[in-house]
Amino acid sequence: MNNVSSLRIGFISNATFIARFIDQTLSNISCMQCTCTALINSAIGWNCITINNTCQLIKNYSLTDIGIMTNSYGIFFFQQFPFQLTTNQTNEETTNSIDIIAITETIPLSTTIETLSRLTHPNDAIFGICDTIVGGDSTPSDISGSNQCNFYPGEMPANAIDNDELTKYTNFGNGTISTSSETQGCYTGFYVTLSNSPSVLKGVQFRTGNDNPNRDPITITIEGTNSTLLTIGNSWILIYSGCSGLDNDPGRYELGVQQTFNNTIAYTSYRLLVTTKRALGVAVQYSEAFLFG
Repeated sequence: MNNVSSLRIGFISNATFIARFIDQTLSNISCMQCTCTALINSAIGWNCITINNTCQLIKNYSLTDIGIMTNSYGIFFFQQFPFQLTTNQTNEETTNSIDIIAITETIPLSTTIETLSRLTHPNDAIFGICDTIVGGDSTPSDISGSNQCNFYPGEMPANAIDNDELTKYTNFGNGTISTSSETQGCYTGFYVTLSNSPSVLKGVQFRTGNDNPNRDPITITIEGTNSTLLTIGNSWILIYSGCSGLDNDPGRYELGVQQTFNNTIAYTSYRLLVTTKRALGVAVQYSEAFLFG
């Protein structure tokens, strides 16, 4: 038997699928090589990031996946099922081949894949904070520099919600660039007022920065409010206190495990604080902090 499978490959340009089950991340690879590798490894979807020639192989979809996110340097490829299978009789010789058909139209994913959506947008009002605890007043971190309560120049709070994995937010917290400890950079974070508000927050997921795993956030708190007094501690109500999803280092520029929690109340603003980090270092940093509901 000669089995010839015709497999249709759909793609969405300027987009990346944020999946919980990233099987492999490959570097220095073209989109064509990425597609070939994905098929060899039986991936059901794959992201090609053209700016740094990175390929992410997705092994499964989950109802808790964030879903498709805008990424001007990304192409999300996915298989259209079922396979189109034809068979031809030959001299008892069996061969298999795959015919990849790249199609130009956008094929929508099933609506059952994407149950939660990102609540923050790059134009949302966001403010950095430091030396702040749950229920306490917010101490502003609005100056770039290398001293206490500074964010590193060019690595400002807005980078945490800018949809760009190649930027990051770095905060020195209670130390400086010339000191380090296991707690330096902790109790920093941000508060953000949603442009699509009020909204019900149900989960969080972090993407790591480009370097220094010791700076990864390990435990966090998230509070919500419908007040306009965002610097006043008693305006905030605790929603979540626990793991960031980065307990195990996923690597650089990689997503941690999505953390979900029960919350049924819609808030206009949310405050996120990092309470512990991975190890000794000068700061806390992360590329993205996805808030979704």
